[in-house]
Amino acid sequence: MPLEINNDRNVKVSVGTIVQLDSLELHVGLDSGAGFDVYRFNSRYIEALGIDSTQVESKYIPSSFKPEQGNQYYFAEVSRLSDLKVNAEQIDFRATFIDGLIYEGIMGINWIGEIITFDIPAKRILVK
Repeated sequence: MPLEINNDRNVKVSVGTIVQLDSLELHVGLDSGAGFDVYRFNSRYIEALGIDSTQVESKYIPSSFKPEQGNQYYFAEVSRLSDLKVNAEQIDFRATFIDGLIYEGIMGINWIGEIITFDIPAKRILVK
């Protein structure tokens, strides 16, 4: 699976990949600390996925940093997520869509496989 790497002054390394979310191609961050089955996407993709935001569960969650501000969260079922070559995929799962999310998407890594290796020099994820 191809890997996108962002190296911030050799202090912080962020990794991501391109995924197919139903009919959309998105750049997503991979967060090993996000937890199992965490799939979060920017809410601007709701309409393109054919999801009616007025018909799904939603909740306003205040910011933990600035309680007077917050974001609207929408919880909806999505039919398919995979990497571009379908090395890994998730079918019929619950995703969260967030107003104001600064990423196209960010998610945990358990959907990729049980044993994965981040090959940073070759910019790829190896799945066993």
